[in-house]
Amino acid sequence: MLSNVYSAAGRWGDVARVRSLMRARGASKEPGRSWMEQDGAVHEFRAGERDHERAAEIFAKVGEMMQRIEEEEEHTADTGFALHDEGEEGKAAELARHSERLAVAWALISVPPGKPIRVYKNLRVCGDCHTTLKLVAKAYERTIVLRDANCFHHMREGLCSCGDYW
Repeated sequence: MLSNVYSAAGRWGDVARVRSLMRARGASKEPGRSWMEQDGAVHEFRAGERDHERAAEIFAKVGEMMQRIEEEEEHTADTGFALHDEGEEGKAAELARHSERLAVAWALISVPPGKPIRVYKNLRVCGDCHTTLKLVAKAYERTIVLRDANCFHHMREGLCSCGDYW
C-alpha cells in the first residue's frame, strides 16, 4: 500500500494525504488479525484489540516478553516498521500491539510448556515482529510456528526456517 511506502520513508504528510484520500473514497486497509486454536476453540486477535476477556493479562504478558528480550537479547524495537508518526516510544508501543504478538502472549499464558505455539496471520509479518518472535521463542524455550500471508515460519532457539528471507 502506498501509505506504507510513504510511512517507511518517513513522509508523514504524504501518509496523511493518502489515508485521507482512502477515507474519502471509502477504501480501507485490512486490519492485522491472528488466530490460534487451543482446546478446540479458535481465539482471534486484532492489532491493538482490548476486547478480549483477558486483555489485561495478555498486554501484561506482551510487556513481559518485550522486557525479557530487551534484557536477555539486547533487542529494541525497529520502529522503522511502525506506520504512524507517534515518536519513538509511541512507535514501539504500536508494534507491541500487533496481532501476532497478542496471540503469542496468549499462547504463553495458556499453552502448556513444551507444546509448540501455532499462530495464523492474515497479513505478512513485519520485520520487527519476525525478529521479536524469534527471540521470544529463544527466551521462553518454545517453538513458534507462524503462518503469515507468504509462508510458514518455524521459529526456535532464535532462528527461523525462512532464513530471515520472506
